[in-house]
Amino acid sequence: MNAPYEVAPDSPTSSLPGIEALLERDGAGRVTGRFHHHRIDSHFQPIYSLAHGRVVGWEALMRGVDPSGRAAMPPAILALPRDDRERSLLDCLSRAVHVDNFLGAGRTEGWLLLNVQPETFLQGPWEGTFFEDLFASRQLPHHRVVLEVLEDAIRDRDRIDDAVQFYRNHGCLVAIDDFGAGHSNFDRVWSMRPDLVKLDRQMLLRASQEPRIRRVMPSMVSMLHEAGALVLMEGVETEEQALIALDADVDLAQGYLFGRPAPSPMDAPDRTSLFDGLWTRFQTDARSVWMGDRRSIAPYQNAIGLAASHIETGISPEAACGRFLTLPRAERCYLLTESGRQTDHRMLAVDAAGADERFGHLGNAAGANWSRRPYFRRAIEHPGRVQISRPYLSLATAKSCVTLSIQLHSPDGQLLVLCGDVTDA
Repeated sequence: MNAPYEVAPDSPTSSLPGIEALLERDGAGRVTGRFHHHRIDSHFQPIYSLAHGRVVGWEALMRGVDPSGRAAMPPAILALPRDDRERSLLDCLSRAVHVDNFLGAGRTEGWLLLNVQPETFLQGPWEGTFFEDLFASRQLPHHRVVLEVLEDAIRDRDRIDDAVQFYRNHGCLVAIDDFGAGHSNFDRVWSMRPDLVKLDRQMLLRASQEPRIRRVMPSMVSMLHEAGALVLMEGVETEEQALIALDADVDLAQGYLFGRPAPSPMDAPDRTSLFDGLWTRFQTDARSVWMGDRRSIAPYQNAIGLAASHIETGISPEAACGRFLTLPRAERCYLLTESGRQTDHRMLAVDAAGADERFGHLGNAAGANWSRRPYFRRAIEHPGRVQISRPYLSLATAKSCVTLSIQLHSPDGQLLVLCGDVTDA
């Protein structure tokens, strides 16, 4: 394989001694780096496990000072390199600064998360021995290092597998950063197989404002878990946002609520009381929501159960479902055969309106096969008990709904499943 760009053998980017020549240590042991007359420094933001309620890692963040002594923000520093070699140099230099300041604080356990520029990440297999030399000389075990790369900045699919495998072979973890921003998609998750996925804070802000997004987040997190990744929520600043993270079942959280970036990882605060309060509130809120949902759905649950018993006694499905269809959010009732096929019986609520006419031709689903739907399978598995689905988008109305379902037997012994759709509140 050929390197994407040439690196001179004596370049600082390819040797630890070259990088160390750019490092300076003050009387307190603080390490900084020199780059284009700027001083490169470190801050560390704690990452907490929601289950453990304690710090499990720190993200190293670049800080800088310009030649006039003023603070230089990371975007300004990242704009200084003039070519690929200088970009690699800055990345290696910042890595060395972060590692030295992290270990200088005496941290003997926990992850160190290092942001890596996409091109430098892809360059890993051809970077020379700097990567191995840095961690070996500092005696930092590779398994404590998490390399973060911006998910939507990876363009070269042919090189990404080599790069990921290179870091994995050294025992490091790989993280996708800012997932959910820009052109995010799960295809990159499947190809990269990251150990950790960091959700962009914009997803959290939108979930705070839009209930539907909040409801979808647990499913998205579940998919990431099934892909083999831990999930971290970025930008958690309020208790409300922390509760959204808990509800979504993310594993880790990072944000001002838990701790602001600080010069030393030793400055991470004890958040035991915060977590105790969050878990108490989460459990109380979950119980309240469950009780509220149970109360609101109970009339529909009773009505669909009564309709099933009437059908079993020989009453027509149209008459049996009359009570259910008079309830305010009821949309329709329909019967499914033992194989999941919808029969010709389709009963609509009297005031059922507002269906999107663009989906109108899907309203009559006689003969459609719904055997794959969870509400059908659960009704078959639990005879005589009304099942309630999770909210989903109805093909018939293009509206969010839940489906109540119950197994029954017709007077002639045919196994059927009666379903009733209720508009999601």
